[in-house]
Amino acid sequence: MIYDLSGKVQYISPVFTELFGWTEAEVAGKTIPYLPAVEEEATMSLIQDVIENGVPCQGYETRRYTKDQRLVDVSISASRYDDHEGNPAGMLVILRDISQRKKLEAQLQHAERMEAIGTLAGGVAHDFNNLMLGIQGNLSLMLSDMDENHVNFKRVKSMENLIQSGAQLTGHLLGYARKGRYQVCPVNLNKIALETSETFGRTRKDITVHLDLDSRLQSIEADKAQIEQVLMNLFINAADAMQNGGDLHLKTASVIHQDPGQNVHGPNSGSYVHLQVRDNGIGIDEKNLERIFDPFFTTKAMGRGTGLGLASVYGIVKAHAGFIDVESKIDQGTTFNLYLPGTDKEPRRQETSEPEVIAGQGESDAGR
Repeated sequence: MIYDLSGKVQYISPVFTELFGWTEAEVAGKTIPYLPAVEEEATMSLIQDVIENGVPCQGYETRRYTKDQRLVDVSISASRYDDHEGNPAGMLVILRDISQRKKLEAQLQHAERMEAIGTLAGGVAHDFNNLMLGIQGNLSLMLSDMDENHVNFKRVKSMENLIQSGAQLTGHLLGYARKGRYQVCPVNLNKIALETSETFGRTRKDITVHLDLDSRLQSIEADKAQIEQVLMNLFINAADAMQNGGDLHLKTASVIHQDPGQNVHGPNSGSYVHLQVRDNGIGIDEKNLERIFDPFFTTKAMGRGTGLGLASVYGIVKAHAGFIDVESKIDQGTTFNLYLPGTDKEPRRQETSEPEVIAGQGESDAGR
């Protein structure tokens, strides 16, 4: 772009039109209305320094509006040029679109933050688990010396129940930290989704579950119990967003990622099993959407959530070399997309055997 000394446009390139939307005919001799109010003071100071003092500007990162009012991250370089007599004549400005770079930086920072929190959570969970194990052991010994009529029996029993609840919380933390105990084998995600949704459906009659399961779905190598926990946590999260009932949609498909692209924490190339969980609840605003996988972050009322459900979902999916993302709009619902690596191995069939009858010796009452 070329400006005169008063900031009026003399020329813009076709690339500017492609990025921002304005044509040269629309802005020639005018000031382009793309400067955010919060950037005005800093930008005017920069322009003044360039025009009055001839000090060039290089790589100034800021944001600018497009014609359709989208904000674009840009890097600005500007310098003053003189006429043939050496007098200041105008300013040459080069804008570079750095939106993709900013997005990658944000993704990298998010991945690093989640990794750091996971390391901390894992350490705390292990230490806390050891403390509770000692308490649990002592409570068990105390209960073994008591009968139900003991004055403290109910209190000690209540303490034991609380310890078990605490163990579930540490289990969620370890799931988030990807340090849980996994028994991995080939499993059919359709079967897990069907069984888990049926269990959930019996507890929430006001929510209708819709299944769209790919009959030719690849298997995944996973811990069945952990995947069940992922699904149940997502179902409960959806139910909390649909207090007056609603529709819960589950969809599975086998997909191929040819190229991991620009996503820092996205899936690598290869075959994946895609699971989509979609609700028509109240949705999540953009600010909270960035934090929903953080441990202990919750928008639920006090006493209604620990903030570990979605955190454990994130950790378990990552521990299975998978990827999860979420889309949401206020009053339009939320969609979770899970990608787990596919395998050509056949799922293990759970063998059921009749209990062995042990023959005894002696006389029956009838034979006496």
